[in-house]
Amino acid sequence: VGALDVVAARGSIDARRVGIGGVSHGTFVPLYMLQKHDRIAAISISSPHWGPLQYYWSTGKARGATAAIEARAGNSQRRGPDFWDGIDIAAHIDTVEAPILMHLAAHETYALLPLIRNLADAGKPYDAYVFPEETHIKWQAAHLHAIASRNLDWFRFWLQDWEDPNPAKAEQYRRWRQLRSTAATRPPPPDTTASEPRSP
Repeated sequence: VGALDVVAARGSIDARRVGIGGVSHGTFVPLYMLQKHDRIAAISISSPHWGPLQYYWSTGKARGATAAIEARAGNSQRRGPDFWDGIDIAAHIDTVEAPILMHLAAHETYALLPLIRNLADAGKPYDAYVFPEETHIKWQAAHLHAIASRNLDWFRFWLQDWEDPNPAKAEQYRRWRQLRSTAATRPPPPDTTASEPRSP
């Protein structure tokens, strides 16, 4: 957030049109920013987020790392599941304003289900894609191409009000225009506004 303030003060960016994305640990930080700071206009993620599963699925070796994160937070009153609940974006949907694009490996999608369901129930804009037979870090060329192309379209749509005139993308933009309309007229019926996860 401090870096945004610096570049905005220099006139290098339009602070109202800031997009952010990430994969792996780079997903945790942007989603935590959404919870704590209303500074992001659009986001794209490719991995699960911080939440109670970090506590429950940690191996014995990894528990030292999760305990260190809890300790660095400096809140001695919250440890274990209570700590992770506090930074779980799925439990703080009311703080989410930015539209979220998700590109998920199939085997990791279950970790995002609370977030997806809560976004849908709250009528918050998101779009989600599930990639079969992928690893934590995507590697298949067709998937990487689809993700990079869609990320570019997503950020240009939300940050620049621009749409690719390619007819093959007409359905994509129809959905996104609906999401944008939903964001402006919240709260709508949950099942008519949120995109269901799809195959790429």
